[in-house]
Amino acid sequence: MTEINFSPAAARSLDSADVVAGNFTTQTIKSALYLIAFCILIVRWKYTVKLATKNILIWVILLWVFASFVWSEEPSLTLRTAAGLLGTTFIALYLASTYDYRRFALMAAWSFLIVDILSACAIAFFPSLGISWNPYGWQGIYFTKNGLGINSLYGIILFTSLLTDKKTAKLGIIGLILSSILLLGSRSVTSLICCACALLIWMVLQAYLNKNKPFFISLVVFFLFVCVSGMWLYLTNNAEIVISNLGKDLTFTGRTPIWEEVFYFIKQSPWLGYGYGAVWIGRDYGIGSFISNPLNYYVVNSHNGYLDMLLEIGAIGVALVLLVVITILYKQFSNMGSSPRLKSSELWPIVFLVTLVIYNSTEANLLVQNSVAWVFIAFLAFAMPGINKSKNSAGRTLIASQAGCTQPGQTAHYALNNGNYAPHAEEAGGK
Repeated sequence: MTEINFSPAAARSLDSADVVAGNFTTQTIKSALYLIAFCILIVRWKYTVKLATKNILIWVILLWVFASFVWSEEPSLTLRTAAGLLGTTFIALYLASTYDYRRFALMAAWSFLIVDILSACAIAFFPSLGISWNPYGWQGIYFTKNGLGINSLYGIILFTSLLTDKKTAKLGIIGLILSSILLLGSRSVTSLICCACALLIWMVLQAYLNKNKPFFISLVVFFLFVCVSGMWLYLTNNAEIVISNLGKDLTFTGRTPIWEEVFYFIKQSPWLGYGYGAVWIGRDYGIGSFISNPLNYYVVNSHNGYLDMLLEIGAIGVALVLLVVITILYKQFSNMGSSPRLKSSELWPIVFLVTLVIYNSTEANLLVQNSVAWVFIAFLAFAMPGINKSKNSAGRTLIASQAGCTQPGQTAHYALNNGNYAPHAEEAGGK
């Protein structure tokens, strides 16, 4: 889980000290996790290769990220952060080789519930750690209130996907209530807006895919009304009133001057960028320090994930990332198109991915090492929706009657057939 703050004395902003070497303990723990995931994948290498080739563009992005060290302002730092992104991808690939969508959502929901409980305890019993006072908002065990906000939003999506199954409904209700309270307490306006968008998108998709035309049309009309009303308010004198009520201003809390400086540097290297992970690295290092100089304060990021990616990997890298997102969405809609009727729980991958795309317009999350978002993106790129058996259980046999085998002395095995697991019969003890 990224941005988790385990210490009351933990730094609240990026420092320029030791930016290249990094924290030894943190790097050791992360490297150990990457190595464990890699070793597991090697053990089941045949199946790993099948899954890894399901989305070649992921590896093209990683290749481009590693290649950016050639023109990077900090080559060693770029290589280290790129290795972190590769390790995060290994973890996602391991998860894809073990869980299908439903089981992954359940496992992830339990993880978010534990983190939500820890955040609630931090807020209640350790307010100096769990509450941000300037600006005010709950932050739980995260560094910032936005960290709590976005992860609460992730939890809301996952817990909502559990509500349609009686076995997981209680977990979904408990987690949904707790995540919603934490999201409201964080006062993260961006996360609140993204949450409203996610739930609306979910309803629209369910109505459209299940051919509920009246409900679908009413939702589309409502969505268009909200969009048109928002544009009208923005283009009139009411914009300042509405935005101020959200705790913002017409410069988006000072972001406009930052973006002006960011665009200047993007124009200097529009296609390649300045190296992955080598821009916002401290007051005295990287392009970020030059962007900050005219502003008279240090900026930790551009407050826009797409601008951050343009700075780091250029327009070519951004195009590759967006192409991966599009291919995953296409895969999701293709899988759903073959189903006669869909449960709302089956829509969570699309809702989650669209939410990431929307949220990335304010904070970087689409291509960040050691991030929950990249784990989800890579998982959705590799995983197969209907697998209920992992590679570990692929060799197990089932009783012939359970598999529908009609001849005595036969056992059923699970074989990979066109990207799906299907049982086939073999003679018992046969070769």
